[in-house]
Amino acid sequence: MIGIALLITLIIVIFADKFAPHSAFITSFKPGTFKKLLIGLSLAGSLSLAYGVYYQMTYQPPILIAETETKKHLIMGNIGELGYYADNGIQINQPVTLHLVCWEKLDQSELAINILYPSGDAQTWKTSLTPVHENFVKDYDFKGVYKLEPYSFSETGEVKLTIENVGDLTIDVEK
Repeated sequence: MIGIALLITLIIVIFADKFAPHSAFITSFKPGTFKKLLIGLSLAGSLSLAYGVYYQMTYQPPILIAETETKKHLIMGNIGELGYYADNGIQINQPVTLHLVCWEKLDQSELAINILYPSGDAQTWKTSLTPVHENFVKDYDFKGVYKLEPYSFSETGEVKLTIENVGDLTIDVEK
């Protein structure tokens, strides 16, 4: 956005020089400084625009599409640390089975998950971990995929899950 604004400013200055060369703006430049302004605006605009394009092309959203032989899973969360996926969308007051995807091995059979809702209400969800053995098409370096017991979230919005001794996740609960 900044790169485009700088290039538009450059075009306006060039048009001012072309169509109003005796204006107060153009004549106020000392000899050689107008050329330096044009070069500076050109470089700054081009570099800003190039960086913006590079950023858009290399941006990695916090999701991972992991394919098994039969289906695709959209893994969200902290990719490379702790993620999750659900077979269906996560909706308010509808039981959902979450799957935890871990890049570190969990040696627990049960978890206590602290749930913090957008309203500030907090709950604790005690659930068991069931290892899931998926045959992923690629090696995503997962150390474990675990199925949690079904749970119904009571509020919509961004719900923060704090899993003791494991990490934090933020999930989006829809209506």
